Amino acid sequence: GAQKVLQAKRAGNRRVDALDQMNTVSLREQRQKELAVRLEAARKSVGSEQRNGTKSSAASYEALVVRRRELMDEARRALAMLGVNETGTKKFLEERAPPEPIAGEV
Repeated sequence: GAQKVLQAKRAGNRRVDALDQMNTVSLREQRQKELAVRLEAARKSVGSEQRNGTKSSAASYEALVVRRRELMDEARRALAMLGVNETGTKKFLEERAPPEPIAGEV
């Protein structure tokens, strides 16, 4: 009964069917890639601010620290949702984390 209804719905909606059959592993890998790209972008922005030798003001330093922390927390949550274990998460973040901002002069 319910199975037939489900099959009929799926047949009627190829896209949903395709998503249903999508391999969760490839989905996980795709999410990790997206996450890696975002972390990399953050790493570059923090890195470039430091490379330019611009001493960030106390306020912008605080903002950088907060932004980095938020990004790392978001990454941890996303990886946890993807079922990545603690060791995998730690490794993933160590490889891709933005550097700690360098404190500038006030």
